[in-house]
Amino acid sequence: MGRPAATPSTRAAACGVPLHLMFDAPLRTATAPDIALDTIAMLRRAGVVASLTFVKHDDDNEVSLRDLRARAAALKIDQHVRFEASAADAQGADALLVLHRWAGETLDAALRAMRGGVPIVAYPQGGARRFFDEHPFAARAKSCSGRDVAAAVTALAADELTRRRHIKGAREYVGRQRNGHQPQ
Repeated sequence: MGRPAATPSTRAAACGVPLHLMFDAPLRTATAPDIALDTIAMLRRAGVVASLTFVKHDDDNEVSLRDLRARAAALKIDQHVRFEASAADAQGADALLVLHRWAGETLDAALRAMRGGVPIVAYPQGGARRFFDEHPFAARAKSCSGRDVAAAVTALAADELTRRRHIKGAREYVGRQRNGHQPQ
């Protein structure tokens, strides 16, 4: 019998490279900040050294920081989650999580990440889904669950060629937008 097949999580854990994820959206049920926490918990359980930064948003938060901090503590990841950071603090992230449970959320954070060369892991809905379907430079999670988002994160981390392709495509898109070209 051969060795068991490596999963994305075990490959990332074997690499021993810490993964720092960023969540840059208002704290709403629709943007799934709870799933971002579940993702970190799943990664850490799989042996991946992972952390998460929530970028501070003063507007329209419907999910309380107190509830998210309590969830992080219950998942035993509170030491690996930073709340209320500035967007500049998160620029060195390994990936931006774009999680939308339903349509209606904006892509402002994704565009900022693309300008900064930060890869995106997405579970988009509505207009965000159309955007990422038309411009496939994000790793896509199969569902809006911690397990599937963690799998997409680790698959992206383990595939440097795909990471580079996503970053290049995103930067080209941002460059076209700066030059006044409309998306195709």
